[in-house]
Amino acid sequence: MHEYVEKFTEYVLAGDDNQASRLVDSAMAQYTKTEVFEQLITPAMYRVGTLWEENKISVADEHLATAVVDMIITSLDQKEPQEEALPDTGKVLLGGVEAEEHYLGLKMVSSRFKDYRWNVRYLGPNLPLSHLHTMAQMWKPDVIVLSVALAYRLPSVTEYVDAFSKFEHQPTILIGGRVAPKLQSTFLEYNNVFVLEGLDALDQWIETGKVGSVHAGTK
Repeated sequence: MHEYVEKFTEYVLAGDDNQASRLVDSAMAQYTKTEVFEQLITPAMYRVGTLWEENKISVADEHLATAVVDMIITSLDQKEPQEEALPDTGKVLLGGVEAEEHYLGLKMVSSRFKDYRWNVRYLGPNLPLSHLHTMAQMWKPDVIVLSVALAYRLPSVTEYVDAFSKFEHQPTILIGGRVAPKLQSTFLEYNNVFVLEGLDALDQWIETGKVGSVHAGTK
């Protein structure tokens, strides 16, 4: 997969959605969707983020790359029509914490839940706690997924987890994103919080309810 990443990064930064899509199609013929998401798209977008941090590309370049990847993820779901949600799989609500604009990882997580035929509500990035809280109170999801890509958003994640853990129906809370591993020891008092270090961990949790030995709490 490594040989694809550099080329894919080049295509998305150039806004060449046709070439980028063809490359992803080629990868999908050899790998699973999780592998394509985890080993191709994610490292390419991390590379884009690093180039921006180093002032080697502009915000406009980053937004262009994000738009191309967004289109490709949507296209993959359309190429593999997902069946209706199964009644016994549960409901999952996905959103990014307030001021967190990165959302591609969250969209990939949404796609994987749909593949497993969950009832999915994907709300996108930058959701104030009050709005996500209201939606969760009304819909009562079995799982709430939060995304955080930047370290200085970590206090917001703690605030959201504290709020959702007070719900009477006790949803499971999954936390993912680029800096999620830094949260491993943050939620030791909770038994309903899992920190996901990648989509492989997500697949494992969906299939088994566990993420290896990684569990945020044992309350």
